[in-house]
Amino acid sequence: MSDIMQSLVRQNLMQREGYSPYCGAAKCSHRWPRTVFDGEQFKCDCGWRSRFEPEFIARYKERWGSPKTMSDQIELAAARAAIRNVVIP
Repeated sequence: MSDIMQSLVRQNLMQREGYSPYCGAAKCSHRWPRTVFDGEQFKCDCGWRSRFEPEFIARYKERWGSPKTMSDQIELAAARAAIRNVVIP
């Protein structure tokens, strides 16, 4: 991943609660979905796993508290999708 993208992803992780990066695999069998935080790194069902330094992960956990569970992340994603589809008269 390029330095620019690496910085943007890190910036989003530290500034947007619930943000998760897309899968970073060159060939993802799941079409590059958003990843899930497993308490140590972000992972995709295709087997890809992020490689953030332990220091960055420690700062991430300090910023947002305990890692979100998969069900919390799914619920948050569903809420965001619902908000995008709301039509305000």
